Amino acid sequence: MTRDSDTILGDPRRALASMAVPMVVSYLVSQINSFADASWCSGLGIEASSAVTTISPLHWMMMSAGMGLSIAAMSTIAFCIGAGDRSKAGRLASQLISLTLVSSLAVSVVAALLLDPVIDFMGAGDVREMSKAYMVPFLVMSWAPLTSAVLAGMIRAEGAARRSMVLLISSVALNMVLDPLLIYSFGMGVAGAGWATVVSSLLPLVLGLSWYMRGSTFARLSLEGLRPRKDDMRELLDVAVPRAAESMISNGSDMIQRVFVIFVAGTAGVAVYSLTWRYVALAMIPAAALGSALIPVCSAAFGQRDPGKAKQGIGYAVRSAMIICSCLSVFIFIFADQLVLPFSYSESMEGLRPLLAWSLRAYCVIIPFYALIGLGSAILQTLRMSRKATSAVLAINAFKLSLLGVACLHSFEAIFYALIISNVAGGMLMIAWAHREVERYEGRSLGGTAVSGDPH
Repeated sequence: MTRDSDTILGDPRRALASMAVPMVVSYLVSQINSFADASWCSGLGIEASSAVTTISPLHWMMMSAGMGLSIAAMSTIAFCIGAGDRSKAGRLASQLISLTLVSSLAVSVVAALLLDPVIDFMGAGDVREMSKAYMVPFLVMSWAPLTSAVLAGMIRAEGAARRSMVLLISSVALNMVLDPLLIYSFGMGVAGAGWATVVSSLLPLVLGLSWYMRGSTFARLSLEGLRPRKDDMRELLDVAVPRAAESMISNGSDMIQRVFVIFVAGTAGVAVYSLTWRYVALAMIPAAALGSALIPVCSAAFGQRDPGKAKQGIGYAVRSAMIICSCLSVFIFIFADQLVLPFSYSESMEGLRPLLAWSLRAYCVIIPFYALIGLGSAILQTLRMSRKATSAVLAINAFKLSLLGVACLHSFEAIFYALIISNVAGGMLMIAWAHREVERYEGRSLGGTAVSGDPH
């Protein structure tokens, strides 16, 4: 065992806190970088901002494969650590790298074929060239950010949250340097923002691989481990595919939402809708960090055949996330007028400032319930019930799109009311379903029917 793996095998509350704090720092730095990207692009005018926000869902759909494999890494490798199976952990880690490289090629080809149809579907033909310029770097080098994300998941699976933080911060720091250079100094415009993102992901990729090559991790990469094994691949894909599908559903839903926004308010409405959502993403950082930490910590507890310990960690994560998210919602609501200033300093954006502040206050109602959706999904993934999490997300998004379809026939403000209703209902549904499955699993465990390695 390593010192980091000993951490996730100990007290679940202490393990969650020790992992969540570095992850909060990581996500915070990442969101600051996202704000910097948005600010630099806003300086190019409203068309550039609309182009990036319009095509971003397709970019995140590409990254869904990496997210699914990253969650698979955290769930399966952490379970092996709990069970003390170092050999299998190494095999799974090696095969994750192979799966990631194959997946990156597939998603690039699919995204390239969908690029023009997506722009047409979203009615954003006026920013077509800028949108395509932003996406080209991701189509060419998708393997870099995808592999970097999976390596971070593999390292988090071992409880090494600080190392994972180093990976993300190194990428963000390089990206923040490259953004102004490529966008303005080299005159690349929005394409510079895309190239800065993919090039900066090479640094954590090299750094993460060097840790595995030096043998300082619990799991050991090997050439022999790269050879596909049917059982291992099934175990990885049973988690990765539903999780990737869940992410694609969310991002596909976001893409359709933007169509409704464009219908009622044009590309300027998309800018308002998307830019203020960045503060929601910022407020979600503690909940996201706790949800991500929960997966390896509680998966390790299941590997130890201790469901009571996992349940204790789940309760701690949900309570902590709700308290923090509620406090942040109040803070953002009070200071909304000041918080939208970074997005409205250019002459073309200044007139949108009052609407930006209003939309940000509307989003404040959503934050705690949106956090519950993510936490409920993390709990189900910990139980290896990714398909149920995907089904819940599909139902939530179908309900949300139905409301938005009606709302766009009325007004831009109605869009936000529909978002509030759907996220409140969705959060309550997801956390109730997750709680039910935890209780059922604990009951089966006490009855002696749970099987090691299979929380189903």
